[in-house]
Amino acid sequence: MRESARPELAHEIEQVNREKYEQEYDVASASLAVPTDCNEYFYQLTRARLDLIARHGHRKAVLDICCGTGDYLFESRHFIERGVGIDFSPKMIFAANAKKARINAPHIEFALCNARQIPIEEQSFDLAYSFSSLYHIPWQREVVLEAARILKPNSVAILEFGNLHSINTVVCRAYPELAIPCHITIREMNQAIEDAGLQVLEKKRFQILPLWGDKPRWLRPLLHPFWKRALQSGMRKRTLDELLCSLPVLGGYCFRQVFICRKA
Repeated sequence: MRESARPELAHEIEQVNREKYEQEYDVASASLAVPTDCNEYFYQLTRARLDLIARHGHRKAVLDICCGTGDYLFESRHFIERGVGIDFSPKMIFAANAKKARINAPHIEFALCNARQIPIEEQSFDLAYSFSSLYHIPWQREVVLEAARILKPNSVAILEFGNLHSINTVVCRAYPELAIPCHITIREMNQAIEDAGLQVLEKKRFQILPLWGDKPRWLRPLLHPFWKRALQSGMRKRTLDELLCSLPVLGGYCFRQVFICRKA
C-alpha cells in the first residue's frame, strides 16, 4: 500500500493486518529460526542484521521496534547496555517475557504499544531498529518519525522497508491469506527519512528474487529452489544476492531496502 493512500483505507488495512497477524502468525514463526545449515539464505540475512546491531549498538541503549518475540535483543544481550522491545501483539510480548524469564537478561524489557505512538521520552536511545515489519504497517512515515524522536542526537536508526517495485510484491499479492503488503517506493522511503531529520549513512539491499512461495504460476521459473541455493552462496562474507543488490541497476528492484541513518 502506498503512503499516499486514503487515511480511511490505511486504518482499515492496519486493522486487517493486526487481525491476520494474531490469527495466522504463531510465536514459532515469529522467532528466529536457527537452521542446521549456516549457509542458508535467511540465516545469513539474520546474521547481517545482528552484525548491524553489534556495530551500532555496542554498550548502548537499544530499541527494537516491532520486536516480535524479542530474539534480536536476546541475541544481542551480551554486548548492549540496555534493550527495550515494543510490539502491538499481546501474544508476542507474552512470549518475549517468557523467554526473558528463562535466561539472564535483566537489562532487557518489553512493552505493548503501537509503533506510531511509542510511550517513551524523547532522546532516550542510542540505536533504534526495525526489521521485517515496516512493510506490514501503513503510515510508515509516522513510525520513522517516532524512531527519530526517541533517538539521542548523533544516534543511529536502522530501518528495513519493503520495495513496492520488486518481484516479491507480486508474490505477496498472490497470497491473500497473509497480511496485506504495505510496500512503498524507494522515493517514499527517502522522503520519510528526510522528514524525520535523519541522514542516510549507508544502504544495504537484499532479496532480488522472492526466495519463497510458488505463486503466481507465471513466475514459477523465478521461484524455483535453485535460485535460493544460488543466491545464498557468497564471497567475502556477502551472499551473491547482496552482491547483486549492490549493483546500481539491480538495487532499485530488490525487496529489502535497509537504511542506516544518523540523527543530527
